[in-house]
Amino acid sequence: MKIEKHLRLAKSYLSEGKLSQARATCKQILEIQPNSADVYRILGESYAAEDNFDEAMFAYTKALEIKPEYAEVHAFLGQLYSHKRWIAEAVNQYQKAIDLGLKWPELYYNLGNIKHQYGDLEGAINCYETAIILKPNYLKAYLSLGIVLELQRNYQAAVDVYGELIRLKPDFVEAYNNLGGVLADMNRTEEAIEVYKKGLDIKSDAADLYNNLGFTLLKKNPLEAIAAYHRAIELKPNFIKAHYNLGKALQIIGEHEWGVKYFQEVIRLKGEKDNVLVYSDCAFSLMTIGKLNEAFVCLQKMIYNNHFFDKYCLLLEARLKSVDSRNLDELYLTKVAGFNFFKELLKLENYSENSQQQYQKISQYLLKYYVHFGNVLMETGYYETAEYFYQRALQIQPSSA
Repeated sequence: MKIEKHLRLAKSYLSEGKLSQARATCKQILEIQPNSADVYRILGESYAAEDNFDEAMFAYTKALEIKPEYAEVHAFLGQLYSHKRWIAEAVNQYQKAIDLGLKWPELYYNLGNIKHQYGDLEGAINCYETAIILKPNYLKAYLSLGIVLELQRNYQAAVDVYGELIRLKPDFVEAYNNLGGVLADMNRTEEAIEVYKKGLDIKSDAADLYNNLGFTLLKKNPLEAIAAYHRAIELKPNFIKAHYNLGKALQIIGEHEWGVKYFQEVIRLKGEKDNVLVYSDCAFSLMTIGKLNEAFVCLQKMIYNNHFFDKYCLLLEARLKSVDSRNLDELYLTKVAGFNFFKELLKLENYSENSQQQYQKISQYLLKYYVHFGNVLMETGYYETAEYFYQRALQIQPSSA
């Protein structure tokens, strides 16, 4: 049997996706030439193509035992380690491949992804830029480079990268989305809106683009922003971010009743965990429209979602106890009222016979908080803000006027 001929045949099977034939041919070669690094490389690639990482790793390791400076196998082994989340080992293998002179753009791209993931942004940029030099139309590398530049707040460089990406592929919708986001961060609002609309001309059902367009329109034109959020939700009914953004937009224009509906939908979609911000916003709107009992339930759930709240309460309680009784000013009374308000919230039982009494008690502590905080603001000259808190107090108990 001619080894080279069969080796070419095994490679051909591999490239055609005939993996079992490729392995059978490799095993035939190994019976005659057991120390062929190329054969073990082909075996490794065939197993990796089927996500059989253990067999692939064994084959690559054997190849490197035979030929320690086999750069391509170091790169393949790095990919396997990445799949198994063995990050240090993956970086080591990628670096060995580079040190041995391998110029695969994918090698630099993969290494850049690891550096990006673990916070080495400069290292990631160097890798992505090298990948682009080796492969000037490497779209994924351009996209990742732009994202890392954004993280560095090097916004103009990111704009340039996304612009080049769009030049290379004018219908790359994700590039329009990212470019619009960077321009918005730079307060180049009109340009951002134009970019989002260009993206929508290409892909009219891009929910992400509508959501980001709404976010950019919000300050200038809340009604147009609301329409954009609605469209995003029509296209993607479970789009959590769009539901939340729509709730916030409705808050801004004073439509709290509708805002609550969208906050509640976010909670339904996400479940009750990790919703501190949404419960807080929902409670704010409920309190604004006078639904205090429902607001208190939201605030209680907000507390349960905040893992640091118990420690904060213990710290606040210790500080309040340490204050000299001769120095009890309005700020101290504000803190006491706030502490008692949250402490009472934790005792709230929605369906107990005493729940109405609990609601009343919580309301009284909230009333005291608003009044005392209003007094603090009056003492420091913030009269308009103080008026706002007094108005909130009157919502709870009109007779307190």
